[in-house]
Amino acid sequence: MKLVSTILERDGYEVIPSASAEEAIMKAGQFEGALHLLLTDVIMPGMKGPEVYKRVAEKHPEAKVLYMSGYTANVINRQGLLDEDVNFIQKPFSKKTLREKMLRILSK
Repeated sequence: MKLVSTILERDGYEVIPSASAEEAIMKAGQFEGALHLLLTDVIMPGMKGPEVYKRVAEKHPEAKVLYMSGYTANVINRQGLLDEDVNFIQKPFSKKTLREKMLRILSK
């Protein structure tokens, strides 16, 4: 995740890195500005990405979400973890792909 943070910071984004789902929720709850995008894994220890997003969106309803995973979107959809129309990027991904996805999401 450190590499992704570095890429985004170099592109001018303010990044709030978190080591766990719980930390992400806590930091989002303490963040006073607009939170434009949550980038989260779909599957994490303790809590799934959609639950993290739901909890973050309670304080930041303006936040959009981009889910990422090493599993394919088909596998994740079959397990019922994500709806088919959500923003998803499969790992590993390139800097270019990440940038394009984020710009598309943020411009909606």
